[in-house]
Order: sequence, then C-alpha cells, then structure tokens
Amino acid sequence: MSVKRFLSLLLIALGLGSWFVETADFTGLGTMADGSGVGLGKARHSVSFELGAAGTKAAASSVVSATAAATSPPWDAEVRLGRPFVYAVVDLATGLPVFAGVFEGA
Repeated sequence: MSVKRFLSLLLIALGLGSWFVETADFTGLGTMADGSGVGLGKARHSVSFELGAAGTKAAASSVVSATAAATSPPWDAEVRLGRPFVYAVVDLATGLPVFAGVFEGA
C-alpha cells in the first residue's frame, strides 16, 4: 500500500496559511537564485506499507519545496490495494503502535 498526499491545504486549514503567501518571511532560510525571497510551495507526505510472510516494511517521507512564489496545490493521492485487512507496526520495546490502519476494500 502506498499513499501520497499534498499537505498544503491541510496546513492552511490548521492555521498555517501565512506560510503559503508571497509575503511570508523566510529570510532566515536564504534567498532564491534571482535574489527574491523564499516562499513555501508544495508540502507532500508519502507513506508506504508492505506486509508479507517474510516481514513488514514501512516507510514515510515528507517534502516541502521552496519557491519564489508560494502556491497551494490541489490534493493528490494514489492508493493501490488488493483486499480488506488490518495492519499495524508496533514498537516491541514499548508495545505501542507506531503505525496502524484498516483497509476495508475499494
């Protein structure tokens, strides 16, 4: 299973909309090659999860791009699944779930 989501609209809904406007002040990060200020463009999070007889593999990554003119991209997602299942990655030292989910079908 893999899922990719743009987070810009979610971050805006959480009150961080000022990060995605052209007047955002990120001068501490530097400037663009043309000397213009840095803005935030796309923010994306990806998760992949593979469950098999040999074991479990899970990975996650987040990317935030810097742009001269910040924008809010539309939501985008791609999911590929086969049949209903419940899954979880549990920290054996603490017994706490690190990642969990339910897939009930298309």
